[in-house]
Amino acid sequence: MSTIKENLLRVMERIEKAARKAGRDPKEVKLVAVSKTVEVARIKEAIGAGVTILAKIMYRGPKKIEEIGKPVSWHFIGHLQSNKAKYAVRLFDMIHSVDSIPLAEELNRRAEQAGQVMKVMIEVNLSKEALIWDG
Repeated sequence: MSTIKENLLRVMERIEKAARKAGRDPKEVKLVAVSKTVEVARIKEAIGAGVTILAKIMYRGPKKIEEIGKPVSWHFIGHLQSNKAKYAVRLFDMIHSVDSIPLAEELNRRAEQAGQVMKVMIEVNLSKEALIWDG
């Protein structure tokens, strides 16, 4: 059975190979490890193996982040409701899926109150397809 460290090394080798093949500097590529259903002990093992960015959804996120702390950068993934913005600003270093102007405005307001700038990725639906959230 492979260890987390062995798996991480294989993934990082694949990322480096793919980046070089695409003519990119592998150092520009960031691995975001998703810890959605992973227990705290395994998350800590991944951090010890070299994971530097962890992603979570809000459900059960606060408890795990508070238990583990901030030895890594925490990213929010999935759909974020505006009423959870105050928690997201406090817990996460980046939000991956800002999908509306009201959410962006609420995050900005909460970040200003906390004296910080929130890093976000904006979701743009260029194809105008109906979006279905299953999370």
